[in-house]
Amino acid sequence: MLRHALYLVLFLVAPAVALEAQVEFRLASGLVLKAQLRGLGAEGVLLAPEAGAVRRIDLAELAAISFPDARVRVHGAESAVLRFDLAGGDLLYGEVIDGDFDQVRLEADPGRIDLPLDRLESLRVLANAEGLAPDLAADLPEDRDILLVRSGTGIDQVVGEVARLAKTGVWFDWTGEDESLFAYRKDRVVALRLAAPLDPEPLAGIHARVHYRDGSRLSGRVTKKEGGPLVLAHPFGFELDLDASRVAAITFHGGRFSHLSDLEPVSMVETPYIEGGLRYGLRRDESLKGGPLTIGTSWFPKGLSVHSRSEIVYEIEPGLATFSASFGIDGRVADARVKGSIAFSVLLDDEVAFGPVIARAGEEARRIDALPLKGARRLVLRADFADNHHFNGWAVWGTPILARGGERR
Repeated sequence: MLRHALYLVLFLVAPAVALEAQVEFRLASGLVLKAQLRGLGAEGVLLAPEAGAVRRIDLAELAAISFPDARVRVHGAESAVLRFDLAGGDLLYGEVIDGDFDQVRLEADPGRIDLPLDRLESLRVLANAEGLAPDLAADLPEDRDILLVRSGTGIDQVVGEVARLAKTGVWFDWTGEDESLFAYRKDRVVALRLAAPLDPEPLAGIHARVHYRDGSRLSGRVTKKEGGPLVLAHPFGFELDLDASRVAAITFHGGRFSHLSDLEPVSMVETPYIEGGLRYGLRRDESLKGGPLTIGTSWFPKGLSVHSRSEIVYEIEPGLATFSASFGIDGRVADARVKGSIAFSVLLDDEVAFGPVIARAGEEARRIDALPLKGARRLVLRADFADNHHFNGWAVWGTPILARGGERR
C-alpha cells in the first residue's frame, strides 16, 4: 500500500516530463512499450500507454528510455567543439567558458557545468585531433600532465603541469619557471591528458546514465525538483535539468538485470574468413570504428559490436532467468557495395537456443524477447558468416540484457 501511495503522490504532484510524443520504454523482460512518461522517482516510473490509463513499473525492471527520433551526433575533424573525458567514463562535448587553478567552467548541450580539474581525465581539440590514438601519451609518466601539440607533420609531447584551462587555450607550466598559453587554434593544441584524476565513488543501487543527442553522456541519479523537471544529480557535485529535446536516451543500472556491455566476457574469439586476416575485436556501446551504435536506422545507447565470425562468451550467474537483445548489421555499412550478411545465434551451455537467423545490411533490428536461460551457466553470442562471407560483416547486439526473473508491476 505504501508503494502504491508513493506512486500516486508522484503522479499527482510531480509530472517529471510531459511529452506530447510517446517515448519508448525497454524493460528487463525484453518487453518494449511506447507511452507518455508521467513521472520518475526512486520508487518507479509512471507511464500512460493510452489515454486515461496510467501504468506503474518498478524502476528495477526498467532498462532504458528512448526519446522520439533518438539520434546521436558524430563529431568529425571539422567540429569546433572540444571533447572532455571525465574520470569514471562520462563524456562531454562543448567549450571552455572560463577556469581557474582548480576548476573549469564548460558550456555543453547538457548545460553549464563547473567541473573540478582533478575530475577531468583528458581534453581533445577535435579540429586538430584527427587520427589520434585513444590512449593519449600512454608511454609517458601518469603522474604528470601531458600536452600534445602539432608541430610540422608530427605531434610534440610536452610534460608539465596545467595551471588552468581558458576559453582560448591551456595555461601550461612546462619550464618549471613560468606558465605559457598554448592556444587551441593558433598553437594547434591536439589534446591534454591530466595526471591521475580522482574517480567518483561507485554509484550504489539503481542509477542512470543520460545519453545526449550531441554524444555527451553523464551518469548519476535521476531525481525531481519540487514543481520542476527531471534533474540529473551527478556525483561530481553538479545538477542538470533534463531537456527532452536534448536527451536521446536514459539507461538504467543496478536493477534486476545487467547490461552485457557493462560485464566482462569470459572470452571473445574472432575467426577471420582468411587466415591471418584483419581482426576488429569487441567494442562496447559504440560502432566497430567508433561513433554511435546502430542497426539499420535505429540507434542503441548500449550494446556490443563485433565482426563476423565472432563468439562472445559470458558466464551466467545463478538466479538469472532470461536473455533479451536486438540484433542486426551496423547501419554504417548499409550503403556498402557488398551487402553484409550475418547468421546470428545464441547458445546456452554450447547448445543452440536461438537461430541461426540471417540479417542483412540495411535491414532494421530484430529482437530476441526473454529467451529462457533454463539454469544454463554459459551464454554464447555468435555472429557467423552467411552468403556474403566476411564482407561488411559488422554485427551488432543492441541493448543485450540478462534479467533476474519475470517482470514485476
